[in-house]
Amino acid sequence: MKTEQSHPPALARWFLRRMCPKRNREAITGDLLESFREGRSDGWFWRQDLVAILVGASSQLRLHWTEICLAAQARP
Repeated sequence: MKTEQSHPPALARWFLRRMCPKRNREAITGDLLESFREGRSDGWFWRQDLVAILVGASSQLRLHWTEICLAAQARP
């Protein structure tokens, strides 16, 4: 277990809170924090953070691709 630092990078946590989809935010954050406290590195936390954000963004794109395409075409 880590003894020198028990908190993940603050900026990574901020990104996760702001950009992760709301429906999964608490579960993902809790799982990442638990693993971090069990000895994972800052780099590991950043990678998992970015993957969670990208997966969330891609799922939103899949759900709303028609609206996105129509909005892009509506530009004058």
